Amino acid sequence: MHKESFYGAIKREETNKKGEIEEVVKYVLRKPIDSFSDSDLKNIVDDRIKEIVTNARKEEKIIKKEIDTFKKQLNKVSDAEEVILKAKIETLMYK
Repeated sequence: MHKESFYGAIKREETNKKGEIEEVVKYVLRKPIDSFSDSDLKNIVDDRIKEIVTNARKEEKIIKKEIDTFKKQLNKVSDAEEVILKAKIETLMYK
């Protein structure tokens, strides 16, 4: 079964080497955001989308780190504390 690809064209205004503003058409491949690696983020054409996705990726890493920390603590706590930690993990996962 072949993989579907979605292509698009985006018109943008850019400054050329002479300092003049010209309209440029950029051809892009549309991909699901969850398939992007960190290095792919720099290739996002829309600057606002790139900023949103980059900031979200940074926040995602922070949350995953917090979850991992709580999971490590689970092995060292009492049953009552375990319930609290599991609630914190669940809160972070669905933030």
